[in-house]
Order: sequence, then C-alpha cells, then structure tokens
Amino acid sequence: FSSARQPVVLGLVGESAMKVSQNDGSTKESCDEERGLLDVESAEQENASWTEPKNDEAPGEEKPSMSWAAASWQAASPKQRAIALGALAGVALALAAVVFCLAGSGQRPAKHKVHATATSPAVSASPEVSTSAHPSALSTVAAGSEPSVSQAQTTRVPVAPKVRPSPKPSDPASLPPHEVQPSPKPSNSTRLLPRKAPWECAEDGQECLSPRCCSSPGSRCFRKNATWAACGQTCGDHGVTGKSDGAWSCEPLTDPEPPLCSWETENCVASSCCRRVGFKCYEKHTGFARCGSSCEYIREKTNDTDPWTCRSLGGDVGVRSFSPSASPAGTSLYCFVVVTPHSAGTTSEEEELLSLMKREQVGIFQCNASDVFQGAKASVGDWKSIVNTAVFLRVWADVQKLGAYKQHDWTVKVDADAVFVPDRLRMHLVSLAPPADSPVYLHNIDFKFHFMGAIEVLSTLAVEVMVNSSDHCSRSFGLEGGEDFFTMQCLDAAFAGHMTDFSLLDDKYSHGPGWNEFDVTPCANPAIVAYHPFKHANAWEGCHNVAAGINGLDDFVGCANRWHGDACVLNSKRAHPPNDPGTGKGIIG
Repeated sequence: FSSARQPVVLGLVGESAMKVSQNDGSTKESCDEERGLLDVESAEQENASWTEPKNDEAPGEEKPSMSWAAASWQAASPKQRAIALGALAGVALALAAVVFCLAGSGQRPAKHKVHATATSPAVSASPEVSTSAHPSALSTVAAGSEPSVSQAQTTRVPVAPKVRPSPKPSDPASLPPHEVQPSPKPSNSTRLLPRKAPWECAEDGQECLSPRCCSSPGSRCFRKNATWAACGQTCGDHGVTGKSDGAWSCEPLTDPEPPLCSWETENCVASSCCRRVGFKCYEKHTGFARCGSSCEYIREKTNDTDPWTCRSLGGDVGVRSFSPSASPAGTSLYCFVVVTPHSAGTTSEEEELLSLMKREQVGIFQCNASDVFQGAKASVGDWKSIVNTAVFLRVWADVQKLGAYKQHDWTVKVDADAVFVPDRLRMHLVSLAPPADSPVYLHNIDFKFHFMGAIEVLSTLAVEVMVNSSDHCSRSFGLEGGEDFFTMQCLDAAFAGHMTDFSLLDDKYSHGPGWNEFDVTPCANPAIVAYHPFKHANAWEGCHNVAAGINGLDDFVGCANRWHGDACVLNSKRAHPPNDPGTGKGIIG
C-alpha cells in the first residue's frame, strides 16, 4: 500500500481484529449452538455469557466523538476507500475460514450417550416386529421422570440458536400423548425407549450375554468372565449350578430393568403404563394409582369413595404385530377340540361331530398331533354371548400340563362345529412366514375385534406366555365373557404379538341376519381354513365335502326346499324329485 492508503486499511483491519480477539472465547460456543450440541450440565453456567454488553467506562468519562478509524475513513478519497474495502473483504474471508476449521475440529464430544433399550420389546430381538397402536406406547415410563443416565454421565440435548434454557424433565413435547409426566419429582429410573418384553430376556440366574436384558424388574446382567454372565438383583444373586464357581468380575452389563407396565390390580405409579389396551394409569394421590378405562371406572370397580386426583400418569402397553421373517417358524400342528358332554345316557351334537371326524380321519385328526378335552356347559351372558372363559382356562392349563404342544410349532384350538382343513393352514403359515421362537398368534377374521374362537392359532411360545399370564388376566379382566376376547386381551397384555390373516375363518355369525346353518355355500371358497358353525353332522360333512372337492354346490338341494337334516345351498332353487327317498344329507342324485 501507499502511505496515503495505509491508515485507512490498517485502521479498519486492526479494529476488526480486536473484536474477533475479544469474541474468540464465544466463537466455538456459537458453532456448537448452531449444531444443537450443548451439554446439559454446562447450559446453566453458560447462560451468564449471554448477557447484554456493559459499558465499562468510568462514570463521567467523556467518549471520543469519532474513532481514529472513522476519521481516517472520512479523510480518504473514493479510490482509497474502494481499495480498503477490497482488502477488508479478503481479511474477513480468511478469518471466516479459520473460525470454520476451528469449529469443525474442536467440536466437543458427547460425554455419554443416554442408555436405552430397543425401540420395542420385540424389535430388538427380531426386526420383524412393530407396534400397530401407539408406536411408543410400549414404553415403561415412571411418573415425573426424565431420561435415565448414570450419576457421572451427561446427556446432550438440542438447543435452539441463542436460547439456552435449562432442560426440563419429561418435556411433554418430546413424549407420546399418553406419556406426559405430571409428577413434580423427576426420577432417574426412566428409559427413553421401551424395555424388552420379559419373554425376550433372561430370568434371574440365567445366562444373559446374548439377550443383554433381564426379565425381572430391578435385575441387571452381571458379567462373570468373557463367556458367562447372569441376571440378578445384585451380583450375589446369580448362583447357577455349574457356573457359580470361580471369581466373578461383577461388571454390570445392563442398567436395572425398569418396572413392567401394570395390571389393574397393581399400583401403577412406578410404571406409569397399563397392560390392558385402552386403559390409563390414574392417580388417586401421590404414591398411588390404578389402571382403568376411566377414573370413574376404577372407583366404581373398587367401591372407592375417597377423593382421587384422577390425573393420568400414562397410557396402555400397546399392541404388537409381527411381519414376515427371513427365519420363519415351521408348520407342525398340535390341534385340540373341547367337547361339551351331554346329559347321562345321551350324545351331544359335539360328540357326534367328533365321532364323524375321527371315523373319517379329517379335521384335527389330520394335524401332526391332536387331543380331545372335556369341557363343561357354559352360561349365556350379555348380548347372548357364551360365558365360557373359566372352562377354557382349565383346558389351557391341561394342555400345558400334558405338554404335547411343545413338540410342535403351532397349537390350534378348534371348535367341534368348525370344519377345519389343516393342510390349508400349513400353506397359510408358509405364506405368512411368522418369525420362529416368538409369541405369535393370528388375527383370523375381518369382524369386530378380528379374533373369533372357532379357530385359534398360537405359536408354542404364545401358549406359554398366555397360560403363564392367565392368573393375572383373570384377576384383571374377570371371567364374565367369551374366551376368545379374553384370550386376545391376555396375549396382548402379556407382550405377545399378532399377525393377520382374515382368510383363516369364515364365520356365519359375521354374515349378518339371514344366514342358514345348513348352507354350505361358504365352503366353496378355497382360501378359507375353517368354516363355522356347522352343528349338525350332515351339514358338517356336506361342508367338508365341498371344501375337499368331493361335491360341488350343484349337488345340493336349495335351502328353501330342503328336508329335515339336509345340507343345502342358500340361493339354489333345486328340490328333491318326486319319490326321492333322500339320504338326509341334501345331495340330489
């Protein structure tokens, strides 16, 4: 530069450099802020740096009317000013490049990541699992909680530019609607993501290196050595035969398991979620809450006249569904029928149907293994539904005790008056490709709650989960209703999952008014696995023969012209010819 230009350029550059130097300590923080990477533990301390600039001049001290740089600028010619602006722009670009490099290379690493389990109890074990209601509804979230970290750890949270508020525990905006936390006291026992289901994890004393989780709330997976670890409340609880010898490192591989979602009979304050779909955890007072469809429902059911805050602490456990798996379960079937005996000296319709199936070796007798269990007469409840839950719970307990189902992939409970084609079920299972070693049951019909009891298909593990949870389900749900709805609710509450195949069942009860129990028309649909109900032996046999291709619909008399005992076709106008002796089966020669 010439001597005439130097004062202007150097004055401006020098003044800019002084400002950069003064702000150097906050430059990196600004970049961190733009990335939303502010440490929670330092947020409040750094709030102090975001204050308005103070006038450090002493009182009464007169400020110069014009800085040296400004005076130099005014004295410069237009040409000198243009040259100075170009030089200043170059310096500014160089400084910007330096600041950018410093921000990229000097970014502070997170001190610790928040510990969380898989996004759903089944997702972590199998990628084929999803939740069909409330994607985060399976979370086990304690009342008034915030993300769980150990005492020596720090969580990093996003921070908006130039706004540095203290983090709020359990910010409602970051939680699903049913998991807003009202309690004033934050807790460190919460996980951001839901824990695994108990059936995915190891019990106390069992090996836990592979699942890396424990089924019991409060338990942790403790390491012995590189090849063995076990679950326990403390490191001393893992005494397993053959594995307890030798020294244990006692390194905890997991955090203590949080509480499972609560049954209706349990205090749900700790879990802040409910097992039963559609229920919420309502607070009575600090430290006590119950699950119910409404606060009024709970008070009425428990005859509680005390005041309740009725504040919702959380929602239901959600419903799981499985997707097709690359490692599907097999198709071996264990099938059983429950037969209701008639009065002494007579034979019931169900016993006649069972004799027909056994004689022809069809229905459940085409499964890999089968059994017949004795039921009991059931009463009729509201809406003419059959109150048979207690009867079938006893049967399921007998199934578990007998143990034959454990040798097969699927357990199929079939009503005696359902025409069941096992080979079709096997084909459907191949098409569905349910994951192996998972508690899967099948939604079977596009009607009401999608699960009707004429045919119930459960994986081996689903049977275990359901039967082991039946006591809890009985106390929570009651027994005044149909066994199919009870079974579905119990499986959902026990963390089982479903797959959907609406072609498993054609049930005339879903057809609406006007159906005929002797009509075999639905049995011509080759996609259906089971047809229901066919309570008369001739109608049952006629449906089976149509499904098997032995007879066509044209072989049968129209239902308007049928004789007693005939199977028939509803929309057919065919009638028995004169002097036809008839066979009682509805087939016209």
